[in-house]
Formats: sequence, C-alpha cells, structure tokens
Amino acid sequence: GLGLLAGGLPPPESVAADQQSARHWQPYSVARLDSLRAEGQPVLINFTAAWCITCQVNERLALDTEPVRAALARAGVAPLKADWTRRDPSIARLLEQHGRSGVPMTLLYPRGAGSPEVLPTVLTESLLLERLASLLPAPDRINHQP
Repeated sequence: GLGLLAGGLPPPESVAADQQSARHWQPYSVARLDSLRAEGQPVLINFTAAWCITCQVNERLALDTEPVRAALARAGVAPLKADWTRRDPSIARLLEQHGRSGVPMTLLYPRGAGSPEVLPTVLTESLLLERLASLLPAPDRINHQP
C-alpha cells in the first residue's frame, strides 16, 4: 500500500490502514503519560515525525502491524504517538531525557513503576512482540510466545 493512484490519492487499502492506525495510537502529552503511569499501566511511546523516513519504515513494518496491535492489547499497553513534526518542546524534553536529539525513538514503560526501556532505533515486528510478551504475567507468557 505505498503506491499512489492517479490524481495523487493513496489506494483505498492504504487509507483504511492509516485510519486504523490513527484510532490505535493516542496522541502523546505529558498529562496523558503521567495519568497512565499513575494507574500503573504499561506504555509504548512512538516518537516520530512526518519527515522522518526511518520513523515511517518502523511504523509500516513493526509498530502498525496486526500482530503488534494484538500484542499491545493482550499486554494492556497504552500506545502513544509523540509527533515531533513541528518540534513540540514537551517532546523535545523527553527525547533529551533519554539522550536523544531527534527521532525516531521508542520507549516502553513497564507495568507499575520503573524506568522505560529505550528500544533500538530500527524496529522489527519480532523485537516488539518479544518485548511486549515480556510484560505479560508469567503464566500468560508461556502461552503467547510466537
């Protein structure tokens, strides 16, 4: 679904996939992250930008796949999208806190308290599935290994 139809419109399946993805990811805000962390919920933050090619590849091949969406739901992980296209200062501060000056960056916060894991710059579906499975309670972990 990366092609364009005549007239510059994306093919219908691409539009449907993008709409599905948009429903799946919640916009990042400091308040939203603080609220989810206060509830003890695990959180995955995708730091991205429209002009970031690596970000777009990560989204297409790893973050926005059906198996990853299912694994996020199974592990009770809240997916947040930190869109740095317009270089939002609150997003810049969080990037800097983790030693980054730009995107992509992906953070995975554990259930309960604890510091986030900074995932590799280039993501794979298998890496995400493995990290998300590690958030499942021990009995579920056995049943959900790929």
